[in-house]
Amino acid sequence: MRGGLLLFIFSLAVLAPRTAAAQARVTFSAVGDIHFGRARSGLQNVAAPFAQVEHLWRGRDIVYGNLETPVSVTPYRNLKEPRDCRRPGCSQKEQTYFYWHRLTFWTRPANLLLLRQAGFTLLGTANNHVEDQGPQGLLDTITHLKAAGLAHAGTGATEADAWKPFVFEKQGVKVAVLVVTALHNLPASRQGAFFAASLPSAWHTELPARVREVKKNADFVVVALHYGKELETRTSADERRLVESLEAAGCDLFIGGHPHVLRGIQVFRRMVAFYSMGNFLFLINAGDRVQTGVAQADFVKDARGRRLENVVFHPALADGGPLGNLPRAVTGAQARSVLINVRHYSKQFQNPDGAVTIDGDRIVVKPN
Repeated sequence: MRGGLLLFIFSLAVLAPRTAAAQARVTFSAVGDIHFGRARSGLQNVAAPFAQVEHLWRGRDIVYGNLETPVSVTPYRNLKEPRDCRRPGCSQKEQTYFYWHRLTFWTRPANLLLLRQAGFTLLGTANNHVEDQGPQGLLDTITHLKAAGLAHAGTGATEADAWKPFVFEKQGVKVAVLVVTALHNLPASRQGAFFAASLPSAWHTELPARVREVKKNADFVVVALHYGKELETRTSADERRLVESLEAAGCDLFIGGHPHVLRGIQVFRRMVAFYSMGNFLFLINAGDRVQTGVAQADFVKDARGRRLENVVFHPALADGGPLGNLPRAVTGAQARSVLINVRHYSKQFQNPDGAVTIDGDRIVVKPN
């Protein structure tokens, strides 16, 4: 009897590690749009802009944000301070320069180290500000990201490089992140500098085709798309149709950016879509633009197959710090005000019962 018991205990000791090893898990977090403003912005000199929120993603395998600013040692474009054309008396040329000067972003390489120190691992670089500092600014950004030890996706020295997804592999599981923009402020230069762009007219054919190609060599695919109407919390029928097309092509998670406000969360079959993550670190925030957050999901592969687990949304407000626009985690009544809005924005999708629910200071999402 004693020998049989010892054999049973030995069997458990041997089999337990194999059972645990049979499940592979890649953890993922994502935030919204990040930039440090213009050359003289106060955001350029904040020592720890993510100190009040970075605990929400610490230690996760992939931490993604949309870097909505070029990075170079010095800015290349729109350096001269404009005449204040909010007052009458400006010529058309002065008005045009005033407008574009305010929309020309830039930051120095040192600020990338702040992103790495906060725990970011991957930055999307395809967005409407990608060439604010011209094609050289785009290429400089890639160089400085590599030097800072940060991965990127969405831009490159060739079009093929720009469309190349970031791929993370752990325990034999591959997660691919495809970063694309549907918007750009200036005509693409295509002078040795490229960004992954898909205009809405080509969405429903081009992006699903890209996803299918990526899925051939990946267990999970994330699509991060810069798109949509600014300050609009509702999604259009065309945007919802795109998400459905991406799911059919094999996309597992959709992360939207650009509208400057949060949008709803949709559970569509086996995929989860965060239609907009809002402003995370931004020069100017007010009203609904202050509400933001952190999306989280685990990509799991085991004997039962592949699936998303632990999909949650943590609320934050981008109104902290000495400048009044640094992201900070919130709890209690402040958290609930954000979560109620996200749940309201999500009603248009007619999610299954219990798919998107408020659970304390977070939203829990249950994929089908």
